[in-house]
Amino acid sequence: MLRGLIKNGDATNKIPILDPYVFDVKQIDLQDNYYSLQSNISDFTFTGMGNFLVEEQEFFKNEVAINVKLHFPVLKLEAEHYEMEGVVMEAIPIGGKGVM
Repeated sequence: MLRGLIKNGDATNKIPILDPYVFDVKQIDLQDNYYSLQSNISDFTFTGMGNFLVEEQEFFKNEVAINVKLHFPVLKLEAEHYEMEGVVMEAIPIGGKGVM
């Protein structure tokens, strides 16, 4: 069911198709104690989400909850253009621009 939802979406519940996940422009701003990253990405395609393997699963009847460990063998990112700038541990700069 989850794999089908990722690959086909669900228009009734406004869930988009997630494999492939395609968008025109995306701005990303990530901040943490260990890193910061700002990025602009255009014409982006993300594939492989629907090819997951279930490694572990646990159902909690009293809480009506599930704990699942998934493995994604290959996740592929492609973009016509990206620009990225950031730092790791306040010491290691990361950045770049071009085709991804």
